[in-house]
Amino acid sequence: MKNTSKILTIILCVSTSLTACAKDSIAMRVSATSEYGYIFMTDKTPVSLFSNGEDNIDVISNTNNIYHADTIEDIQAFTSAKNVTLIAEDCPAELYGYPDEDWYMERGINVFWDFGVTGRNTKVAVVDTGIYAEHDVFKDINIAEGANICAYLDRNASKYDDVSDAQGHGTAVASVISQIATGATIVPLRIYDDSSKYSLTAASILAAMQYAISYDIDVINFSAGFSNPSDELIQMAQKLTDELYAKGTLIVSATGNRGDGDNRAEYPASCNGVIGVGAVTKDGDTYIRSPFSTANNSIFVTAPGYGIWCADISGNDMYVQKDGTSFSAPIVAAMAAGVKQADPDINAEKFKELLIKTVTDIDEPGYDTNTGYGLIDFNAMFGAINPVCCIAAAYDSEGVLLETSINSQYKYGDSLPELEKAPDCTVKYLFWDSLNGMRPSRVYNNGGVLQ
Repeated sequence: MKNTSKILTIILCVSTSLTACAKDSIAMRVSATSEYGYIFMTDKTPVSLFSNGEDNIDVISNTNNIYHADTIEDIQAFTSAKNVTLIAEDCPAELYGYPDEDWYMERGINVFWDFGVTGRNTKVAVVDTGIYAEHDVFKDINIAEGANICAYLDRNASKYDDVSDAQGHGTAVASVISQIATGATIVPLRIYDDSSKYSLTAASILAAMQYAISYDIDVINFSAGFSNPSDELIQMAQKLTDELYAKGTLIVSATGNRGDGDNRAEYPASCNGVIGVGAVTKDGDTYIRSPFSTANNSIFVTAPGYGIWCADISGNDMYVQKDGTSFSAPIVAAMAAGVKQADPDINAEKFKELLIKTVTDIDEPGYDTNTGYGLIDFNAMFGAINPVCCIAAAYDSEGVLLETSINSQYKYGDSLPELEKAPDCTVKYLFWDSLNGMRPSRVYNNGGVLQ
């Protein structure tokens, strides 16, 4: 019995020592205190999304076991029987836009409207400051209930459905989408709330991503983000991004307004699978990167970002012009909604391929960190998602038809039908589709464009 007692004593001592070491290892991986608390991930049984969880622990993602706690002690109590795989200090997020000067948005958006490409039957989540739904711009727009993400994290049931906008940024962003994708349903996900400790934090952005995963969002727009995160926080953001990507959600994010500063990476724009959007400004007959627009490898494409007309919360019929990548991203999100309408099964990879095929290269040839692959083009995108019949015809110098070739499923960017006699003849390409009828023809002579 004496030996048995000694063995039990040793086991208990070792067990206590291991537990203490486990707690110490958590504390050693982050600062002892954090103004915004801590985000952490476990590999154990998930807690119901936005449930009461356990004392002092708030649920960010139930499917990925990502939580928030204010202190290391709270985590240690919560994880006494669990294993923390990642832990990071939460950090503040910021909005990427501000009002400034005049410029007219003119990238062929009317072609989507003319032929009914409005984002019909799609859900577009706007992760922002909320929405002023009473504004006239939303009069004929379907606005879903959405969620106050801060309230869910706070477990403040009285405000779960409060997606009102006291700041104005979210209303402006949502109005850009609604002015283009007039048939899309807007799902406001509010991450700004002065009464919440989660207002504009990485935690609220990650929780919004989880909401989009749970509610089958088609397109999600971020015109806000966070910078200088730890590697562990990046891993958690990437995990949620991967889950959205796998579900076919098209993820669009502003890349930030640090073009006149350090051009630091912002998240979620810098996560793999996200379509990062920079801003361009009209400069005479061309376009250039807006001076404020961040230039780094998170930029995938660009869209207008100067003088964008947006709804203003000062009145039902009030509008204001704004600048910032915050207002470039929703233009791409609206395009994404239109593409989703045309092809509900399209995934992010295919959409990115379409963007590369249809943008206008405006900076260094090919990809560059100023403007990504180039400036989006609604006309070209419409051609890419709407197959047409392309008829190639070769004529001799007397105008006699010598040869024809037809591609009945031609899309913008495809190779034109080939003709054997083309090198010695004038070749005319005609484009026809059921929506638009005959499109303008293109005529070539020995490789030179005639009209």
